[in-house]
Amino acid sequence: MSVEITLSSMYISDGLIQRCNTTHPAFKNLVSSEILEGSSDDKNDLVKFKFTQVQANYPEFMLAYEGISKIVDVDLSTINISVTRPTILELFDWIISNFTNSSTSAQATEVAPPTTETAFQAVSPPHDMSSDKMRIKIKMRTIVFLLNDDGARIATLSLNSADFSILFNSSTLWVKLDWGT
Repeated sequence: MSVEITLSSMYISDGLIQRCNTTHPAFKNLVSSEILEGSSDDKNDLVKFKFTQVQANYPEFMLAYEGISKIVDVDLSTINISVTRPTILELFDWIISNFTNSSTSAQATEVAPPTTETAFQAVSPPHDMSSDKMRIKIKMRTIVFLLNDDGARIATLSLNSADFSILFNSSTLWVKLDWGT
């Protein structure tokens, strides 16, 4: 069984910056997936997600799938995040006003006294030692943070490559992370 999902592109428009006509095109969106600099001939989909599940009795289970029964592959292309002072302050204000308690009166909370006895219950591992393995691979190609001060780019933070892999075995967890250009 195999499932594939693809998202070609995405952008979140910045409503505050849209009001200003002199803004550089790179700052018109909070988040976008378009290539801002260099060659745009190498067009990739933003997200490619693939899930594959293979039964152990499949003839090429060990050879083609390396004995792994569940495989998740995620490939992320280009993500640009534009950090603009008025927009960030407006978002912060909206989050604070909508998701925090606005009452200024402090309410007393009762705290239970600490106990010195702690009960632990032994949990035995499941006896089904099946050979189910699951591998998750995430590849990220480019993420760019653009720091904007009133239409002028003041800094750019760019990460051009990151690969993250996890392999779950019946009693083992293997994690690998590669960062770099």
